[in-house]
Amino acid sequence: MPGFLNSNPNINIDLQEKPNAEIARGVLDGRADIGIVPESTARRNQASMGIALIELTDAWSVRERFILVRNRDALARYAESLIETLIVHYRKP
Repeated sequence: MPGFLNSNPNINIDLQEKPNAEIARGVLDGRADIGIVPESTARRNQASMGIALIELTDAWSVRERFILVRNRDALARYAESLIETLIVHYRKP
């Protein structure tokens, strides 16, 4: 960001954290030029709001997720299998 701002001194950046739906509405009604939201929010609002989606693939755009369980030892085998599948799929290289 600093490099971009140094190269573009006439651009004003105002970063705000808002609920995902409010970000999408802000882009739709012109309060925001750009919004960054989870893929689910983007896809859910794309058709109804007529917004364009640009996929982010940079490492910084990936959010870490956690699986929450009350008692892992008490999980059914299928639930434990799902957890193991998710862990393997999302394991960092």
